[in-house]
Amino acid sequence: VDAVLALLESKPDLERFIRVKKEVNKDAVLNEPEFFADNPVPGIKIVQGKEFFSVEPHNQELM
Repeated sequence: VDAVLALLESKPDLERFIRVKKEVNKDAVLNEPEFFADNPVPGIKIVQGKEFFSVEPHNQELM
């Protein structure tokens, strides 16, 4: 798989066949709770002492 991905990445006309998935890095968020206390991000809430992590849509209309 790594060799195929490297080949696809090396040729601009083949890059469209690579799927890129973006997601919130839960570990990074939980490692810096003081940052989010000082800089709140709508939709991210850290509750100390609980093993619960969620990202909630903020001001988004559902179709």
